[in-house]
Amino acid sequence: MTFDDMPFMMMSLQCFYALFLLFALFCVIAASIRMRRGAVSYIITSLLIFISYGLYEIFNRFMLIKRGTVSTIYIISKLHAVPEWIWLLILFIMTVLTVLMAIDVAYYGKEKLSSNSVKFAVDDLPAGLCIYDKSGRILLMNETMARIGTDITGEYVLSGEQIFSRVDEHSTPLRLSDGSVYTFGIERTTVSSAELTEIIAENITEEYELTERLHRIDEELSSQQKRLRELNVLITEMTIQKEILAAKTSVHDRFGSTMIATKRFIRGASESSPEEIRAIWNKALDLLETAGEPEQKDIYGKVFTVAGYVGVDIDVKGELPAERESGEIIVTALIECLTNTFRHAHGDRILLECTKNEGRNTYMITNNGVAPKTEIQESGGLKNLRQAAENLGWTMEIQSRPAFRLTLTAPYDEGGNL
Repeated sequence: MTFDDMPFMMMSLQCFYALFLLFALFCVIAASIRMRRGAVSYIITSLLIFISYGLYEIFNRFMLIKRGTVSTIYIISKLHAVPEWIWLLILFIMTVLTVLMAIDVAYYGKEKLSSNSVKFAVDDLPAGLCIYDKSGRILLMNETMARIGTDITGEYVLSGEQIFSRVDEHSTPLRLSDGSVYTFGIERTTVSSAELTEIIAENITEEYELTERLHRIDEELSSQQKRLRELNVLITEMTIQKEILAAKTSVHDRFGSTMIATKRFIRGASESSPEEIRAIWNKALDLLETAGEPEQKDIYGKVFTVAGYVGVDIDVKGELPAERESGEIIVTALIECLTNTFRHAHGDRILLECTKNEGRNTYMITNNGVAPKTEIQESGGLKNLRQAAENLGWTMEIQSRPAFRLTLTAPYDEGGNL
């Protein structure tokens, strides 16, 4: 059976298949040229294209002759006698060769490094990359940088200078319209006497958002620390006022008992001698001399005033800190120790020793009177004192036996400042 003996539908399918092989071979040679496969590949593929085109023309001519559209020609008339199996064999061989050439090109594209391989690899980078010469002509730019460039410039990027002008203008990280944040690095180099500029865009969205979150947390913490310091000052003031009120009550009670003793002495109902009555009045008058509340210009004044009210002397050896935050801690510590001395130890003297040694300031507070019977538990004022001290980088130690001792240690710089 020859090609002419086949049904017209089968002839059309065979002609279409030859056209399909022609199209496939065009795709193969296009890929070969793009990958710079080599002259051998070009020659073989071109030869296969020529044969496929010849088969298509022959089959198409046979179909037109059979339909009576065109007349036969000499060369075509000689091919009428070729058996159909020969045409099928040629098509089979052409199919195998086309598949082999396609596999060869695909393998070459995966295993061999080419300019396209570099471009594909660069496009897969999460970072943006743009390389251009001194005229602004872009030599290499991946898809990420193209997207970034369009976003920051508002137009399609045709020159490297478009991106450079925006990056140079905004040295800080840039946030794109999609919310991502990029930081840019610019490097200049010379390759084969050509001056090139490389711009790299790195995605720092997570780091930037984390940094912003840390800034917000720092601001919140600073605000909270400020409120805590204000609260600590308020608590200190309230404690001082409370002790002043207690001292004034004590003065009032002392004068009341003195007047009652004097009244009984005048009526002759008291066994006290005039000297004892005089001594009682002298003590009351001495206490009255400290009952005034003079204006204090420094942060330590009220503490010493309260101590005078309750009859406790505060001896200071060394230099008290002049910086307000440090002074507030010392004031709080003195109030706690004053309360302990007056109410629990029943003492009348507090010693504050201020020393500087090995890059640190040490403030040690002791008192006379009755030593603590048990270990002192930190709660209330002492707990707040420790928190305030540690917020400034201080350390705090409390000793209960054999006598009460509170030690605060603070670092200072080379100039001796806290």
